[in-house]
Amino acid sequence: MFSLFQKKRHRIRHDFFVKSMADHLLALKDEGYEKVIIVNGYPKSGNSWLCKILAYTLNCSVAGYLGAPHATEISKTVMHGNSSICILKSHHVPHHFNYCDDNFVKVLHIVRDPRDVCVSAAAYFHKRAFKNKFFRFYALIKQMFLLVRNKPEFPTWWSAGWSGYYSWLLDDLSHVVRYEDLLDNKQDVLLDFFAQHIGDVSPERLTQSMRENSFSAMKKKDDAMSGDFLRSGTRGSYKRSMPIFITLIIERYTAIVRKAMGYD
Repeated sequence: MFSLFQKKRHRIRHDFFVKSMADHLLALKDEGYEKVIIVNGYPKSGNSWLCKILAYTLNCSVAGYLGAPHATEISKTVMHGNSSICILKSHHVPHHFNYCDDNFVKVLHIVRDPRDVCVSAAAYFHKRAFKNKFFRFYALIKQMFLLVRNKPEFPTWWSAGWSGYYSWLLDDLSHVVRYEDLLDNKQDVLLDFFAQHIGDVSPERLTQSMRENSFSAMKKKDDAMSGDFLRSGTRGSYKRSMPIFITLIIERYTAIVRKAMGYD
């Protein structure tokens, strides 16, 4: 009986998200936008950061979170340049985009090492517990269980787990940006995405955008992206912030997808 209830609940959520996405995209089309770029990824994978980089590179606005046009969104950016394109942030499960108009919507996915995601999510969603050395364990354990969940029939990011979330992309990784590659200023995936869907974009322009939106630069700015929202912007923080047994559990349950994404 409980499993039937769970399946029904997941189906209702799935249908709600698909409808809210469709309504939001239709509203943007009615506003005159010719193209929408969606930056999609598991929470705390660098979605807002990548939105900022794209907005400054293309000189277009970040219109908020997909499916929730009136919600407060940290990544919102108003640019008065290219008014035919806008960017949306999203944490929706990748297969939800199968229902979108490919001519109007272009999706760029971002992925980050799940071990670092666990630490970053614990620090963000459970700030007070994470900052207290006696309660940090609780924050990390809670995020670990979200990361290693099994994928239900109608998944959402918090029920699919990290592997269930990204398993939808394994057949085609051409439009998947690694958080760690952005830290290294690697541009290949972004430039290829622009060439296919936007037009030629100057590598110099992208380099400038990545420099101006680096973690060190954003921390100096007095805007929504500074302060508690940004942490160190480094890789491997789990090695000094997470007990080894939590790391080993995450590695076990994410091994196949993690290795396919280039994480050893």
